[in-house]
Amino acid sequence: MTDVARFATIELHVTGDQKELRLPKLLNDLGLSAQTQECFWVLAYDAALNVRTVIEIARGTYSRVKVHLPAIYTAVLMAGTDRFMVAHNHPTGETKPTQKDIDLTVAIMQGANTLGLFFEDHLIVTPGKGFYSFRQAGLLFPADYAAEQEAAVR
Repeated sequence: MTDVARFATIELHVTGDQKELRLPKLLNDLGLSAQTQECFWVLAYDAALNVRTVIEIARGTYSRVKVHLPAIYTAVLMAGTDRFMVAHNHPTGETKPTQKDIDLTVAIMQGANTLGLFFEDHLIVTPGKGFYSFRQAGLLFPADYAAEQEAAVR
């Protein structure tokens, strides 16, 4: 089994005045997409999009991984920040989330809301370098964005 870097820095590029995280590329570069077992990673960063940590918190079998919610929040808090994303791989190459992936995302969001953390996306990456973003698919609305949308409706 190949060791995978657990901590990393990330390239940022500037679009106007807004920094943008290039996470699918980072995850591919760190080897998450090439893993033959499902792995679950936490990516914690600050409000200026400076990555504080990228850490694997769970490794499973060829088709599933058991994730403990406290491990997610501990990784974020130990990084000294309140913003994070999670990512896991589907070794089969299928980017579509399973119902368990969706349920886990909901549970992570509920816990993050309780703790006052900003859970901003859940990515699924595949060996073919494809990826699925819960945020882009409209299944996850980060707290900042949800508050802005609610204020706009009023």
